[in-house]
Amino acid sequence: SKLNSLEQEADGEAVKYGTDIVLMAEFTNARSGFYNWIESAEAKVKAGYASPNNLEEANTMVADCKAWREMCDKIIKSLDKGKASAGKMTLHEDEDKEYDVMKVRWSEVDKSCTEWTKKLEELSSMWGKQTEMLNKVTDTMVTGGGGAGEQVNLNDLDQQME
Repeated sequence: SKLNSLEQEADGEAVKYGTDIVLMAEFTNARSGFYNWIESAEAKVKAGYASPNNLEEANTMVADCKAWREMCDKIIKSLDKGKASAGKMTLHEDEDKEYDVMKVRWSEVDKSCTEWTKKLEELSSMWGKQTEMLNKVTDTMVTGGGGAGEQVNLNDLDQQME
C-alpha cells in the first residue's frame, strides 16, 4: 500500500515533468523566434528611414513598414503564447523574467514601427494628393476649356487647387 502510494506519486511527478518539457519547448520556440528577429528590428529602429525623394519611394517605404508591422504583431503573439505556456509550468520564474525583458525590447521596436508607419503614410498620402492636384491643374491648363491658344480661366484653375 505504501509502495503503491509512492508509485502513484512518482507517476504523477513524471506526468508533470513531461508536461513541463512540452511547455518549456513552446516557450523556447517563442524565445528563439524573438532573438532571431530582434537584432535586425533594433538595427532598423536605429537606422530609421531616409527621406523618400518621390511618391514611388514613399509607397515602397510604406509597404516595408507594413511588413515590419506584421512581423512585430507576429512576434508579440508568439511571445505571449510562449509566456502562457511557461505560466503553466511547475516552475516558471526565470521564464517570466525573460519574457519581461523581451517584452521591453519588443515595445521599443513596436513604438518606432508605429511612428514610422504613420509618418510615411502621411507623406505618401500628401504626395498622392499633390500629384492628383498637379494633374488636374495641368489638365485644366492644357485643355483650357476650349481650343488651343485660349487663355486658362483663373476661376477654373482656382477650383482645381481647392
